Amino acid sequence: MRPSRVFAATLLALALSTMSARAEDPPPTGPSPCVQECATAARAAAETCQAGGGTLEACRQAAEAQYLQCTAGCPSAPPPTTGGTPCLEQCGAQAQQAFQACRAQGGTVDSCTETAKAGYLQCASANCANQAPPTCEARCTALADGMQQHCLDEGNGADKCATVRQSALDRCTQELCSSTAQTCEDRCTDFSRGVFAECMSAGGTSTDCANQAADARAHCISEHCQPTPGPTCEDRCQARAKAAADECVAAGHPADACTTLVQQLLAHCVDENCAEPAPDCRDDCDEHAEQQFEACVAGGGSEEACRRAADSAEGACVMHCGDGSSEPDCPARCASAAEDLKQHCVAEGNDPAECAARAAEAARHCVAEKCDGTPEPPTCPALCELHARADFGRCVAAGGSADDCKSQAMDEFHGCVALHCQPPPACGQGCDARAAHVERRCVRHGGSAEECAAAAATVRTACQAKCSPPPPDSCDVDCEQRAQDAKDKCTADGTDPAQCDSLAQGMLDRCQQDCGTAPDQTCSEECEQAAQNRHDTVLHATSNETRATRKGQRLFRRCSRTCD
Repeated sequence: MRPSRVFAATLLALALSTMSARAEDPPPTGPSPCVQECATAARAAAETCQAGGGTLEACRQAAEAQYLQCTAGCPSAPPPTTGGTPCLEQCGAQAQQAFQACRAQGGTVDSCTETAKAGYLQCASANCANQAPPTCEARCTALADGMQQHCLDEGNGADKCATVRQSALDRCTQELCSSTAQTCEDRCTDFSRGVFAECMSAGGTSTDCANQAADARAHCISEHCQPTPGPTCEDRCQARAKAAADECVAAGHPADACTTLVQQLLAHCVDENCAEPAPDCRDDCDEHAEQQFEACVAGGGSEEACRRAADSAEGACVMHCGDGSSEPDCPARCASAAEDLKQHCVAEGNDPAECAARAAEAARHCVAEKCDGTPEPPTCPALCELHARADFGRCVAAGGSADDCKSQAMDEFHGCVALHCQPPPACGQGCDARAAHVERRCVRHGGSAEECAAAAATVRTACQAKCSPPPPDSCDVDCEQRAQDAKDKCTADGTDPAQCDSLAQGMLDRCQQDCGTAPDQTCSEECEQAAQNRHDTVLHATSNETRATRKGQRLFRRCSRTCD
């Protein structure tokens, strides 16, 4: 079952962030009347959206955003004793808070990074060192508790959801806690098939049951198939959206503005951070097998008979896949998935250049997370898109209409690209010539075509960076860079790499949550605003685009020197 099917989940998927709750958490209780009213209103909004011609995905995201904004105004429930975030990542979040406090007191970036790392290691030693991995039964309890909470948050009765929980717990323990030659992911597939079959027997629709099964498989893998259970990517995005909704309401922004901003944040986060590589032959076989299983059960077949038929079909399909040597590699499949995102973005009426920048971010994160690749820095247009997105958030939070703020953000995006991503022709030609010289010399010395092309590209990029100043940092970019710097320093000091990964993830999650829906301008964004104003003033006075760009770049460079 392909992970992309998780994106078609039923309404109010926010509740799935509880899927990773530890076994020692108390069983979920029913939602408050306020939360139930929010769920009912969100469901009605989704139905109205679809009746008006909206797509399932667009209507789901709009309903989730409305739900988040609505529940942010509900009375707070007592916090659980533990959360779904792994212990080390919780220490990482505390490290981010320590870093922020240190900077607020005037500390340098380097000294505050060291302070944060020291606090992280102390927290990890005191709280996480002797934690044994949860047992299979404990993981199943956490999974079943999450499914019960999801059921409750969708407005179902307590008795029905208690039945859902017990059924999931029994099946999970049976399917996943006995020794078998199957891989963990295969056992999760079997578990999700059982969820689908039981959902259908309880009167669910094929679509709802398929979505429930996809959710169950994704969280089964997250809960069972790694040494330390942790949130899925979608869970992290939902947690970030929840924090943003709370912050937006607390800041006193209008309800409709908060809904718009949270919807955008959630959609961008999932699209750009949770992209999966395009399926290879074996993935296609898995998907077709699940479709066959679901069609078989929906047609009245027994779970066991449909399971055997699907497994047989999958085995026959895989025999035609070969060894995979002729298929695109993982980065190429990430690029293919990103291209699909771009085409979908353009089809929705968005600016093609903006969509290309978003697709580049999706491909970058996909390669880093799914292909074990070294994280690449964002592209220049992607940095401009992130800056424009933050500008949109500030505009909407200040009371601007979505359409006016979108237009303003697009002007900001294209202005940023012109100042930072399009080197003057003479400079660009010089960089091309230098790169060509490096490539020819590399070939003469025996380098392969791929090696020499890569060397030339590196030289060209470094050269062009001198032609135009880099784009301004946004809150998101600052968070990513801060987390990577902390990880690099942690690793360089000889700390266990797994601990360093958790430090970076915890800092990143907390920092991005603190950004909210309308982050304050960074110092370089203030410089960007001044540079854009200078560009527009000179262009209006002279009608000379080259001169206006040069003046804007000069002001940005001078202003940026005053930023830390």
